Amino acid sequence: MNSPRLLLLFAFVAEALCLHAEAPLLTAEHQFLQQLNSLDGIELVGGPFKVSERYSFGGDAGYFVVLPSVVISGLDQRLTVQTKRLEPIVETLPDVPLGTTSFPSDVYLSRSRRENLLRNLARLGFGSIKDEITVLDNGTIRARQVHYLPIVTVRSVEEQHLAVLLGAQPWQGIPVVKASFDRVRGNFDLERVREGFVPRLPHEIEYRAVPFLPLQTFYSDAELRREDWEKLIGQFSRLGRLPDQIIGAQLSDKNVTLSLDYRSPALPSACVGLREVSDSGEVDWSIELRAEFPRPASWWSFLPLLERPSGPVVAQAAESFKAELRPEEKRALADIALRLRGVGTPISLKSEGGAVWMKTAFGGWRGYELTFRKIDGQWRLAAFAEWAS
Repeated sequence: MNSPRLLLLFAFVAEALCLHAEAPLLTAEHQFLQQLNSLDGIELVGGPFKVSERYSFGGDAGYFVVLPSVVISGLDQRLTVQTKRLEPIVETLPDVPLGTTSFPSDVYLSRSRRENLLRNLARLGFGSIKDEITVLDNGTIRARQVHYLPIVTVRSVEEQHLAVLLGAQPWQGIPVVKASFDRVRGNFDLERVREGFVPRLPHEIEYRAVPFLPLQTFYSDAELRREDWEKLIGQFSRLGRLPDQIIGAQLSDKNVTLSLDYRSPALPSACVGLREVSDSGEVDWSIELRAEFPRPASWWSFLPLLERPSGPVVAQAAESFKAELRPEEKRALADIALRLRGVGTPISLKSEGGAVWMKTAFGGWRGYELTFRKIDGQWRLAAFAEWAS
């Protein structure tokens, strides 16, 4: 006959095993939440966020729901993230060098420790073959083929254990600007520029008197020769009033499309747990993260905020507003509008009943109508809608 003490012991062991199985999902959840709350401007939509619900299906899959600290009436702020344990697929290392963009880390990664980290991720099937293009200070190009690993950040979770965040949520792959160049004739002439949802033709683009492009490295589909990249980058360096940071390139039969932005995606699509011993280690687990943001609401596409514009640019935008607001409030709202990703340029502002309505535009014919309210002493995005003439 089972004694109450023995049954209690069995229940304790079962609970401990369940918690052990769910530990990777909980770690991935915590890391995702930390990244979400680090987005510049998260307070505009009620952040920081916190987990309100959590479900697990035997430690192999589950989902969690996050809600904001500040509820904004009229804005669907609920976010559901699916988690799924990825089965390890051990592969042989590719016969090309391993490459990745620079990434933040809260632990010191020596050269050997970093190389071991990249090798472990590549063996697990992460990454893909890309061309690594480096723009040098004399305008020349250095190109090589690498196995590219899209690492977002590396963090220490406990002694001798690291959490590696990789990839990007699909909607974070949308850059501020896309510039497409014709590759058929081999001259790589500019064909069109797309800013948000508004296309612009070559004659609508401002060109620099002196070509310029800062030092940078980016990754592209592997097809073009180095000589072709030099022609394309030469054409791109002549374009003015566009982001000059290339975060990626995609190739088709007819075009090469450069993705231009001011910063790389910040929310990962996977979290990998790595156990280290000295400068070697092995992967413990890997979790897929799939964020299901509310549709058609797209407040998430406005973040992270762009770089802060100069004081004169903010002042000029604020002076154009005719609303009866204090000058400092106009400047604060202008600063927010100029930094929201993909909303265009603010063109009008009006206030009524504690709310502020702002209209933004791309090319004067399409844009957004944004509503802001001051909640807990801070301007928050309360509603938005697209408009077109």
